Amino acid sequence: PPSSTVAREAVLELTRPVMPVEFRAPVRPTDLLAADEVFVAGTACGVIGIVRLDGRDIGTGTEGPVTMQVRERYQVLVRDG
Repeated sequence: PPSSTVAREAVLELTRPVMPVEFRAPVRPTDLLAADEVFVAGTACGVIGIVRLDGRDIGTGTEGPVTMQVRERYQVLVRDG
């Protein structure tokens, strides 16, 4: 598996063609709850959609198409190198 820095950069590169990538610090719970989709990514876990926060749905409350597409692209990258 890629290192955490390599994994982070890979996920950013895989995400940019699908949606704009924007970072603001700090990220607040209200920012996450206002989002259409939220996902986390890591070397060990790959890409995982976050669908609820503090008992409230994020977006539709299910993983969205961007999350699924980024996950699929990441799995191909990890599998094929």
